[in-house]
Amino acid sequence: MNIEFEISSKCNLECPLCARTHMLLHREFLNKNLPLSIYKNILEDTRPTKIKLCGVLGDPFANKELEKYIDFAVSKNIFVNITTNATLGKIDLWERLAILGEKNKIKITLSIDGLKNTNHLYRINAKWNQIEEKLNAIRKFNHNFVWKSIVFKHNRHQKIDLEKLAKKYNCSISFLPLTKRNSMISELSKNNGEKSNYLLKTEIPNVESFDCMHTNENGIFVDVKGNIWPCFFHYDHYLRFGYNRTDFDFLLDHKNQNRCKHSCGKESKSKWRAT
Repeated sequence: MNIEFEISSKCNLECPLCARTHMLLHREFLNKNLPLSIYKNILEDTRPTKIKLCGVLGDPFANKELEKYIDFAVSKNIFVNITTNATLGKIDLWERLAILGEKNKIKITLSIDGLKNTNHLYRINAKWNQIEEKLNAIRKFNHNFVWKSIVFKHNRHQKIDLEKLAKKYNCSISFLPLTKRNSMISELSKNNGEKSNYLLKTEIPNVESFDCMHTNENGIFVDVKGNIWPCFFHYDHYLRFGYNRTDFDFLLDHKNQNRCKHSCGKESKSKWRAT
């Protein structure tokens, strides 16, 4: 079983597509940490071989007890994959995590979408000097962390420089290209992030099959309150728009769930179109 945990719904950034940037239907989920006791109980009960600390509303490093969550999982021989914007956390913690990376106990994915003059255009409020501090702290270790960069119109010319910079800090790098469905992202700013809600409300016709991560990966998502979802897409949708029901049978009725069509639907040969 693969489990993704949202151990914190706190974040220092205001990324335009993030659910926390919008007026949430369920604001009671904001600015909390998942109780460590719930996290431990789930790991004890399910005994996964690997977990992911990422979330929908927050950054794992916003939880000041992050180290305890990691140490417990590692003590159970569970591989930990962490996704972060790379601006938070003390330097000594980053150095220790880099050592764990060398030992192949954890992996960190750094969500950095550009260089000093472009990363903050989407990662609003991100300070480049904070990112550099973390990168310098891990540079001397063979940690094999991953630098993941979303490709926007404003940073696509920096691909070669990003590859060089990632190599400098012993990171592999991957680029996440914009797709037809989220092509509006390149026009987003802090003031018109509501376009992501428009995209998710837009019906997608002609979906003929589904590539469901819950089914394929035997995965679940645990939100900051300890509720269990088939995947983070449904939690994100609940925060933005709500659901009449949250049982798995309802959420996994793919053909009747527009969120499934957006996130996991495989379209027919007919061209996708907005309605």
